[in-house]
Amino acid sequence: MEKRNPPISKRILKMIKAGKCEIVDGQYLMPDAMLPTGEVLVRDILVGKRYCKQKFGIEVPVAWAADSFGMNAQLPQIYKKAGYKWLAFRRGARAEITESEFLWKGLDGTTILTHWFPLGYRAGLDIDKWEESFAELNKYASTPNILMPCGSGSMPPQPETIPAVKKWNRTHPDIQM
Repeated sequence: MEKRNPPISKRILKMIKAGKCEIVDGQYLMPDAMLPTGEVLVRDILVGKRYCKQKFGIEVPVAWAADSFGMNAQLPQIYKKAGYKWLAFRRGARAEITESEFLWKGLDGTTILTHWFPLGYRAGLDIDKWEESFAELNKYASTPNILMPCGSGSMPPQPETIPAVKKWNRTHPDIQM
C-alpha cells in the first residue's frame, strides 16, 4: 500500500494513530496454517508484528485468519506465545462448532478466545441483506455482540456503509452497530 498508493497509506496511518482504524492480524501474510511448518508460521508473525510496531507503534492483539484454508491444532499455542489475545477465522471449523465465540484449546492446553465467521467474512457486504444476516448470525452468537464484517480483502470500503449504519441505528434502537 505504501508504494502503490502513498496518499491512502498516509490517511490510513493517520486514522490508526487517531484510534479510528484498528489493525487485525499483524502477520506478514495470512498463511494456510496447515501447510507451512511451525517455524514458518512463527517467522511470518515476527516479521508482520515487527512491521506493525515500527510503522504504527502498536501491538496487534487479533490474529486474523479469515481466508486461511485450514487451522493447525497448534495455533492457540503459537498465537498466544506471539502475544495475540484473540483469533478470528472462517474456514476449517469442525461440524460440532455451534457458537461463533469459543475458547479454542490447543494440543498443549493453551487456550485463545476465538471467533468463527459462520457466514464468512463478507456477511455484511450486501447492505440490503443486513436483517437476514443479523438474524442468522444471532443464531450462532454466544454473547450479545455480533461481528458482521462488511468487506473483502480485495475491495475498498463501500461509501454507502456509514449512511447505512446510521440508518440501521435509527431504525433498530435495541440493536446498535
